[in-house]
Amino acid sequence: MPLTIPVMCLLLAAVPHVEVTDEVYQLPPNDWRWVEISLNQRPAVVTAQYQALAGNPAIRAALVPKDELRKLRSSEGLEDYDPTTASTSGQLRRHTREPGDYAVVIENRSAVPASVRVRITLDFPTATTISPRRQLTVVIISFAVFFAIAGFSAKRLLGALRPGR
Repeated sequence: MPLTIPVMCLLLAAVPHVEVTDEVYQLPPNDWRWVEISLNQRPAVVTAQYQALAGNPAIRAALVPKDELRKLRSSEGLEDYDPTTASTSGQLRRHTREPGDYAVVIENRSAVPASVRVRITLDFPTATTISPRRQLTVVIISFAVFFAIAGFSAKRLLGALRPGR
């Protein structure tokens, strides 16, 4: 029984899918809120699904580097960050290229307040191929090891087959 908890922790650490939030946010008219995402070790695919719970507000989302949030306060908004189209529901799916701190910004473009359910998940892609240079290195090392073993074995076999030993 005591071994179960460490094993579960190891399995959870290896899971490439993580849920960041699944909550309802209150968005004032013509305003936005953000959810912080820290990707300190490796890049990920960020998916944010959102849906207005009542009315017909125009909601959109964008993935913004966290240090760029100050610019949003003084500029026109999310246009520089490839936001989703304004709608009552939608999905944002973006690949981060580098580890770092990000924010998923949810913006209410309506003149009325909105209650929005937001679900944000992270998917950590696993490497399926290696670079051509590494592939060549692996092939060369494999051939070298194979021929070294084959040569050693042949030498031992030939030595054992010679008469007088």
